[in-house]
Amino acid sequence: MRFDHITSKVGSVYEVKVSNYPIDSEWDNFVLKTPGGHYAQTALWAQAQAIRGWQTLRIVLKEQDNIIAGAQILTRTLPIVGSLGYLSWGPVCDVLDLYLSKLVVNEIQKVCKQSHIFYLVLKPPDNGEKIAHLLPGLGFHDATDLYGQTASVVIDLTQDIDCILAQLSKFKRQTIRRIERRGALIRREGTQQDIPGFYRLYALSSQRIGFTPYPEKFYQELWRVFEPRGYLKLFLSEYEGEPVSSLLTIPFKDSVTIYKLGWSGAYSNLYPNDTVYWEAIRWAKSNGYHYFDLGGVNAEAAQATLQNKPIPEWVLNSFHRFKLDYGGQIIFYPNTFDNINIPFLNWGYRSLYPWIKNRTIIKPLFRKYRRRTEKQ
Repeated sequence: MRFDHITSKVGSVYEVKVSNYPIDSEWDNFVLKTPGGHYAQTALWAQAQAIRGWQTLRIVLKEQDNIIAGAQILTRTLPIVGSLGYLSWGPVCDVLDLYLSKLVVNEIQKVCKQSHIFYLVLKPPDNGEKIAHLLPGLGFHDATDLYGQTASVVIDLTQDIDCILAQLSKFKRQTIRRIERRGALIRREGTQQDIPGFYRLYALSSQRIGFTPYPEKFYQELWRVFEPRGYLKLFLSEYEGEPVSSLLTIPFKDSVTIYKLGWSGAYSNLYPNDTVYWEAIRWAKSNGYHYFDLGGVNAEAAQATLQNKPIPEWVLNSFHRFKLDYGGQIIFYPNTFDNINIPFLNWGYRSLYPWIKNRTIIKPLFRKYRRRTEKQ
């Protein structure tokens, strides 16, 4: 059932509106102007995710007809038990206002119960440490063991390009200089007509690394809703007319974030992936962005890098190591939390999970699951 708005009151001040309508420019503008607001909280993102079978549930708090807080949950219906919910990089609000933060989390829980969302995963915004500290007292449980800690590498683009280059590892600096000197690969920005080529390269990467890619129509839809607003940028490298590597990035607010990389596996001696990475960094700087976010990196490897310790062996030949070699600042995001709304399931899960995860046979399965997730 589709509903535009279901409205209720919280006290005498706040109005709560619940919607599953896919288009909401007012909400998107609020996400855009609010510190910590992330592209994954926009209605535009929900439109693209609908291609993958996700439905949208948007909870908005208003004061005197102005949005002051809210959250967008992607949901998927399961037989009998209800729906799963995923709240990524939210809620969106003034995270320093603890009363407002508690209020919006309470409304999220209330709406989840009313909407039969029996299991909710909540990943706080990047500036949401205070929200993360509130969640255990509001019925949420730290799910880091299952979903892993999230880290990233962020380059400050306000620096001179030579300063940025100097922060790269020695090998990476040499690589970039070889790329600039040889000029063997043609670098260009992509258009919508290049999405099938990007997807072919991305699918080849998925086969080598071992994960299931999203369908191509998802990226076509993402281009349709994001690119006209400047929220999507594609970079490609070609050798003698053959596409070799392609990088899809999301410019949003003051940052450009790497989203997906596709590589044919050929011409590694020409460094096609470094070619598109460096081209994207240069483009982001020249277009006035403040930060370049290289996307998720393994938190254990990130911590080891900060402490000048050896990184895990399995990371050595992975894209986690590739990203860490780009220097920049290593940052850690707030932990992921979950909440189960069915009491007996919650009791069983909380009682058995600590025992299950510590079994010698089970531990490798959890590690394998987390690494498989990180590959994407």
